[in-house]
Amino acid sequence: MKNRIFALLICMAVLVSAIGCGGSQKSDDSASKAEAVAEEAVVEEAPESPAEEAVPEEKQEQKTRNITGIIITVITAAALIFVIYVMICSSGGKAVNVFGKSILRVVTGSMEPSLQVGDYIVIEKTSADALREGDIISFYSEQSDINGMLVTHRIVGINDDGSFVTRGDANPVSDSVTVRSEKIVGRYTHKSRFFIWVNSFVDLKKLIILAVVIAMTFISLYEVKTVLRISRKVIEERRQEAEEKHNEAMRQAIEKEKLRLEAEGYDPEKEVNMSESRETDEKEND
Repeated sequence: MKNRIFALLICMAVLVSAIGCGGSQKSDDSASKAEAVAEEAVVEEAPESPAEEAVPEEKQEQKTRNITGIIITVITAAALIFVIYVMICSSGGKAVNVFGKSILRVVTGSMEPSLQVGDYIVIEKTSADALREGDIISFYSEQSDINGMLVTHRIVGINDDGSFVTRGDANPVSDSVTVRSEKIVGRYTHKSRFFIWVNSFVDLKKLIILAVVIAMTFISLYEVKTVLRISRKVIEERRQEAEEKHNEAMRQAIEKEKLRLEAEGYDPEKEVNMSESRETDEKEND
């Protein structure tokens, strides 16, 4: 039992550490935001460009992604804690009631072949009046040797006083003490395949391997995300650099054209006056 709890706690610690990888990502984002604020302060008086107008949109998207990540982390952690709590309680012989259903772990072979040792079963809270012969129920035993312990046996008879005679499928005789209705937890409905599957990993070596694989997966995803973020940044910088070179080339071409026109004696004002004179002559001729 202690080994199972220890193994589950190791798995939880590794998973939380893996999920925590996002913390360094948030630090990088904070540093990037600080740099962006400093750059905005320097170029405060410069005219806004399309790239600057897109910054608020990117910030909003980043904020949405951060919120989504936090929600997913909280849900994952809550689910993991719930699973570990249920497995620890059920292994200790305690019923965990969730919305009228309890999950228990079979620890003896008294109900074989119907229920095997290690099976996780779902028990549904049911009125004693709805129980019939043949139903499998879980109850707190009042037998002296197992008093107060949870037992799951089949009903083989119902007495006039409303108490139930029970017996394990693998037992040759019925239980020595009948079950009163107030001691019944509920009726067996089905096996929990999910918890049986999770329990198959509750071996220290298997659990450590699984935890390492999951942790490496989280780290790999984080690294891929980082590489993609850096790639997008490099592409954007190259695009801006190409745009600046293009604008510089256009400016140089315009300056050269101005110098050429000046060398040819081109006078913009004279050209405008001549154009206006031609328009005036055309109107008079009309």
